[in-house]
Amino acid sequence: MNAVMFRRVLIAGIVVLIVGAVASFYLLSMLLAQTAQTTNHAKIDAELSRNNVERLKKLGIELKNKQEVVEKAQSIIAQSTTYQYQDEIVNDINTYASRAGVKVVGYDFKTPSGSSQNKAGQVSGAKKITATLSLAGPMEFEKVLVFLKAIEQNLTKMQITSVDISKDVKTPSLVDIPAIGLEIYVKN
Repeated sequence: MNAVMFRRVLIAGIVVLIVGAVASFYLLSMLLAQTAQTTNHAKIDAELSRNNVERLKKLGIELKNKQEVVEKAQSIIAQSTTYQYQDEIVNDINTYASRAGVKVVGYDFKTPSGSSQNKAGQVSGAKKITATLSLAGPMEFEKVLVFLKAIEQNLTKMQITSVDISKDVKTPSLVDIPAIGLEIYVKN
């Protein structure tokens, strides 16, 4: 082997080493970039999980602080077991009537046909019962207003649907209310 040939072999070997080094550097930088991306994703996921845990803790504390609101929300719809045989509903209405100075002389409870279907405006999981109250009249208008307000402010278990009201013929300062229509919501 002469010197020219030896020089060519050495130059070719150096070129192969340089190409190999560049290729190795490129592959290692790609692997490093992939590892950095995986690490960043893991870091972001950990941070999101930590934020979720902190949010859940705050919500738990807020729920504990607002336990009274939770209890009121649970009592918005009367449970069928609480209002079995309409006795409790009658007792509630009688309480409101006695506080207002009004006398209820009759009750007529009905469950509307097709009430098991969820219609527009109806609460899911609740059954609507309609009732008509008959009041002893004539009575003072202010007492009627107090009675109606007590029914409307009972955490929406009952809502007034109709009121028949007229001025008393004998005493114009009094009113006659032969009937008040109600909707009562109970859990199925």
